[in-house]
Amino acid sequence: MVDIKSFFNDVSNNKFKTRDGKKFFHDEKIITQDKRFEKVNMFIKEKYNDDGQGIKSIIRDFDLPITYPVLRLYMINFFNIILRNNNEVTDFLRKRRSEKALYEKDNKIGFFSDGIQKSIKIKSTNTRGVQGYYFNKSLEKYVWLRSSWEYIYAKWLDTNNYKWDVEVMSFNMGDYTYRPDFFIYDNNNNITKIVEVKGYWKDKLYKFNELKEKLNIDVVLVDKIKPYTNISVKKELSIWKKIKKLNINIL
Repeated sequence: MVDIKSFFNDVSNNKFKTRDGKKFFHDEKIITQDKRFEKVNMFIKEKYNDDGQGIKSIIRDFDLPITYPVLRLYMINFFNIILRNNNEVTDFLRKRRSEKALYEKDNKIGFFSDGIQKSIKIKSTNTRGVQGYYFNKSLEKYVWLRSSWEYIYAKWLDTNNYKWDVEVMSFNMGDYTYRPDFFIYDNNNNITKIVEVKGYWKDKLYKFNELKEKLNIDVVLVDKIKPYTNISVKKELSIWKKIKKLNINIL
């Protein structure tokens, strides 16, 4: 690691830059002829391509004296590494994100800190987190919905004659279980699609991503609700509050 750290330390100290008029640029000839270059090149390729690490995790895990933008530039221009798309998640990154989320939850830090959770609770209670009973027309029964977004999506399913239910199955994901929001069926009662409706609450998206990798059926995230209604979301919330109260009286 000494050669690798010293190489990137020289990068940060502009040892591989050459002046071109008033501008400096990273000189490929100086970089590639450095005796440490091949060792550094192989190390970064192994961690990124073989192990599936991300640029930030490589810098953090090995305490490299380099910034994200500069390492990214070197990977593209000098190490000839084809970077993954933003939506490509490797097994390493999936595990790392899951561990991070669980750690933050257990220690009530980051997203799960008391201040952030209190802020989210206030916002969701005032807008989206309105729970209540809704009559599922496809199964002719009342189901419990946890937000106005779920109400909008459930109404859209009924309008389009889908057969559906909510939270009917849990999945064992190793260290935890995950119960998605909506299950959609075909005429033979086979599950054809699983849908997670996430508005302001997005703390469980890592679970959604892991489930999507695990199953061979469609697992869909609804993180924008406007396409599922012809009226304003504010109006939908007002209607849902009235229906919710009515259902409570009926039940």
